[in-house]
Amino acid sequence: MAISWTQLKAEFIDASDALRVTGRRTTGLMGLARVAPRAAALHIGDELRIEIDPDGDGYLLLLVEIAAANRTVCLVPRATDDTRWITAESGVTYPAEADPTIVLTEPTGVHTVYAAVTAEPLPDRLRERLCAELEGRNGDDLLDELARTLAAMPEKELHRRSVVVQPHAPTTA
Repeated sequence: MAISWTQLKAEFIDASDALRVTGRRTTGLMGLARVAPRAAALHIGDELRIEIDPDGDGYLLLLVEIAAANRTVCLVPRATDDTRWITAESGVTYPAEADPTIVLTEPTGVHTVYAAVTAEPLPDRLRERLCAELEGRNGDDLLDELARTLAAMPEKELHRRSVVVQPHAPTTA
């Protein structure tokens, strides 16, 4: 029986230790302040940081589902030759400090980060398709193909973390 992306999403574990999503916001007097999503909501304009500490070593797949836009964006891989290997010992922060930041924009609402760490890289053809933006019917078909590929992989970790993105944070003097 073929598995769909909707069915596979139920297998992702809400893993607070293995997958953390935080934001940094510019404050008037103090520069950048780290914002933990459980302590305060993330806001439009915050810089997004995703930290992954997997149980085992493997290849990273990182997706963000933006519910209000009915859209899923692939963060890793970003290029067809991007087979990002991460280790349980060191984990990874995305984006890395040296990379451009991800600044949250509209729409507001629930954003869910999905991280998969697999023993094998995704097939080249699927990586190429993921590098294009995922939207609409083609996006659904692509996500279903991804679900079937991940379901067939014997060694994998599947983590998810949802955060609420709200309008701009109130400014303080």
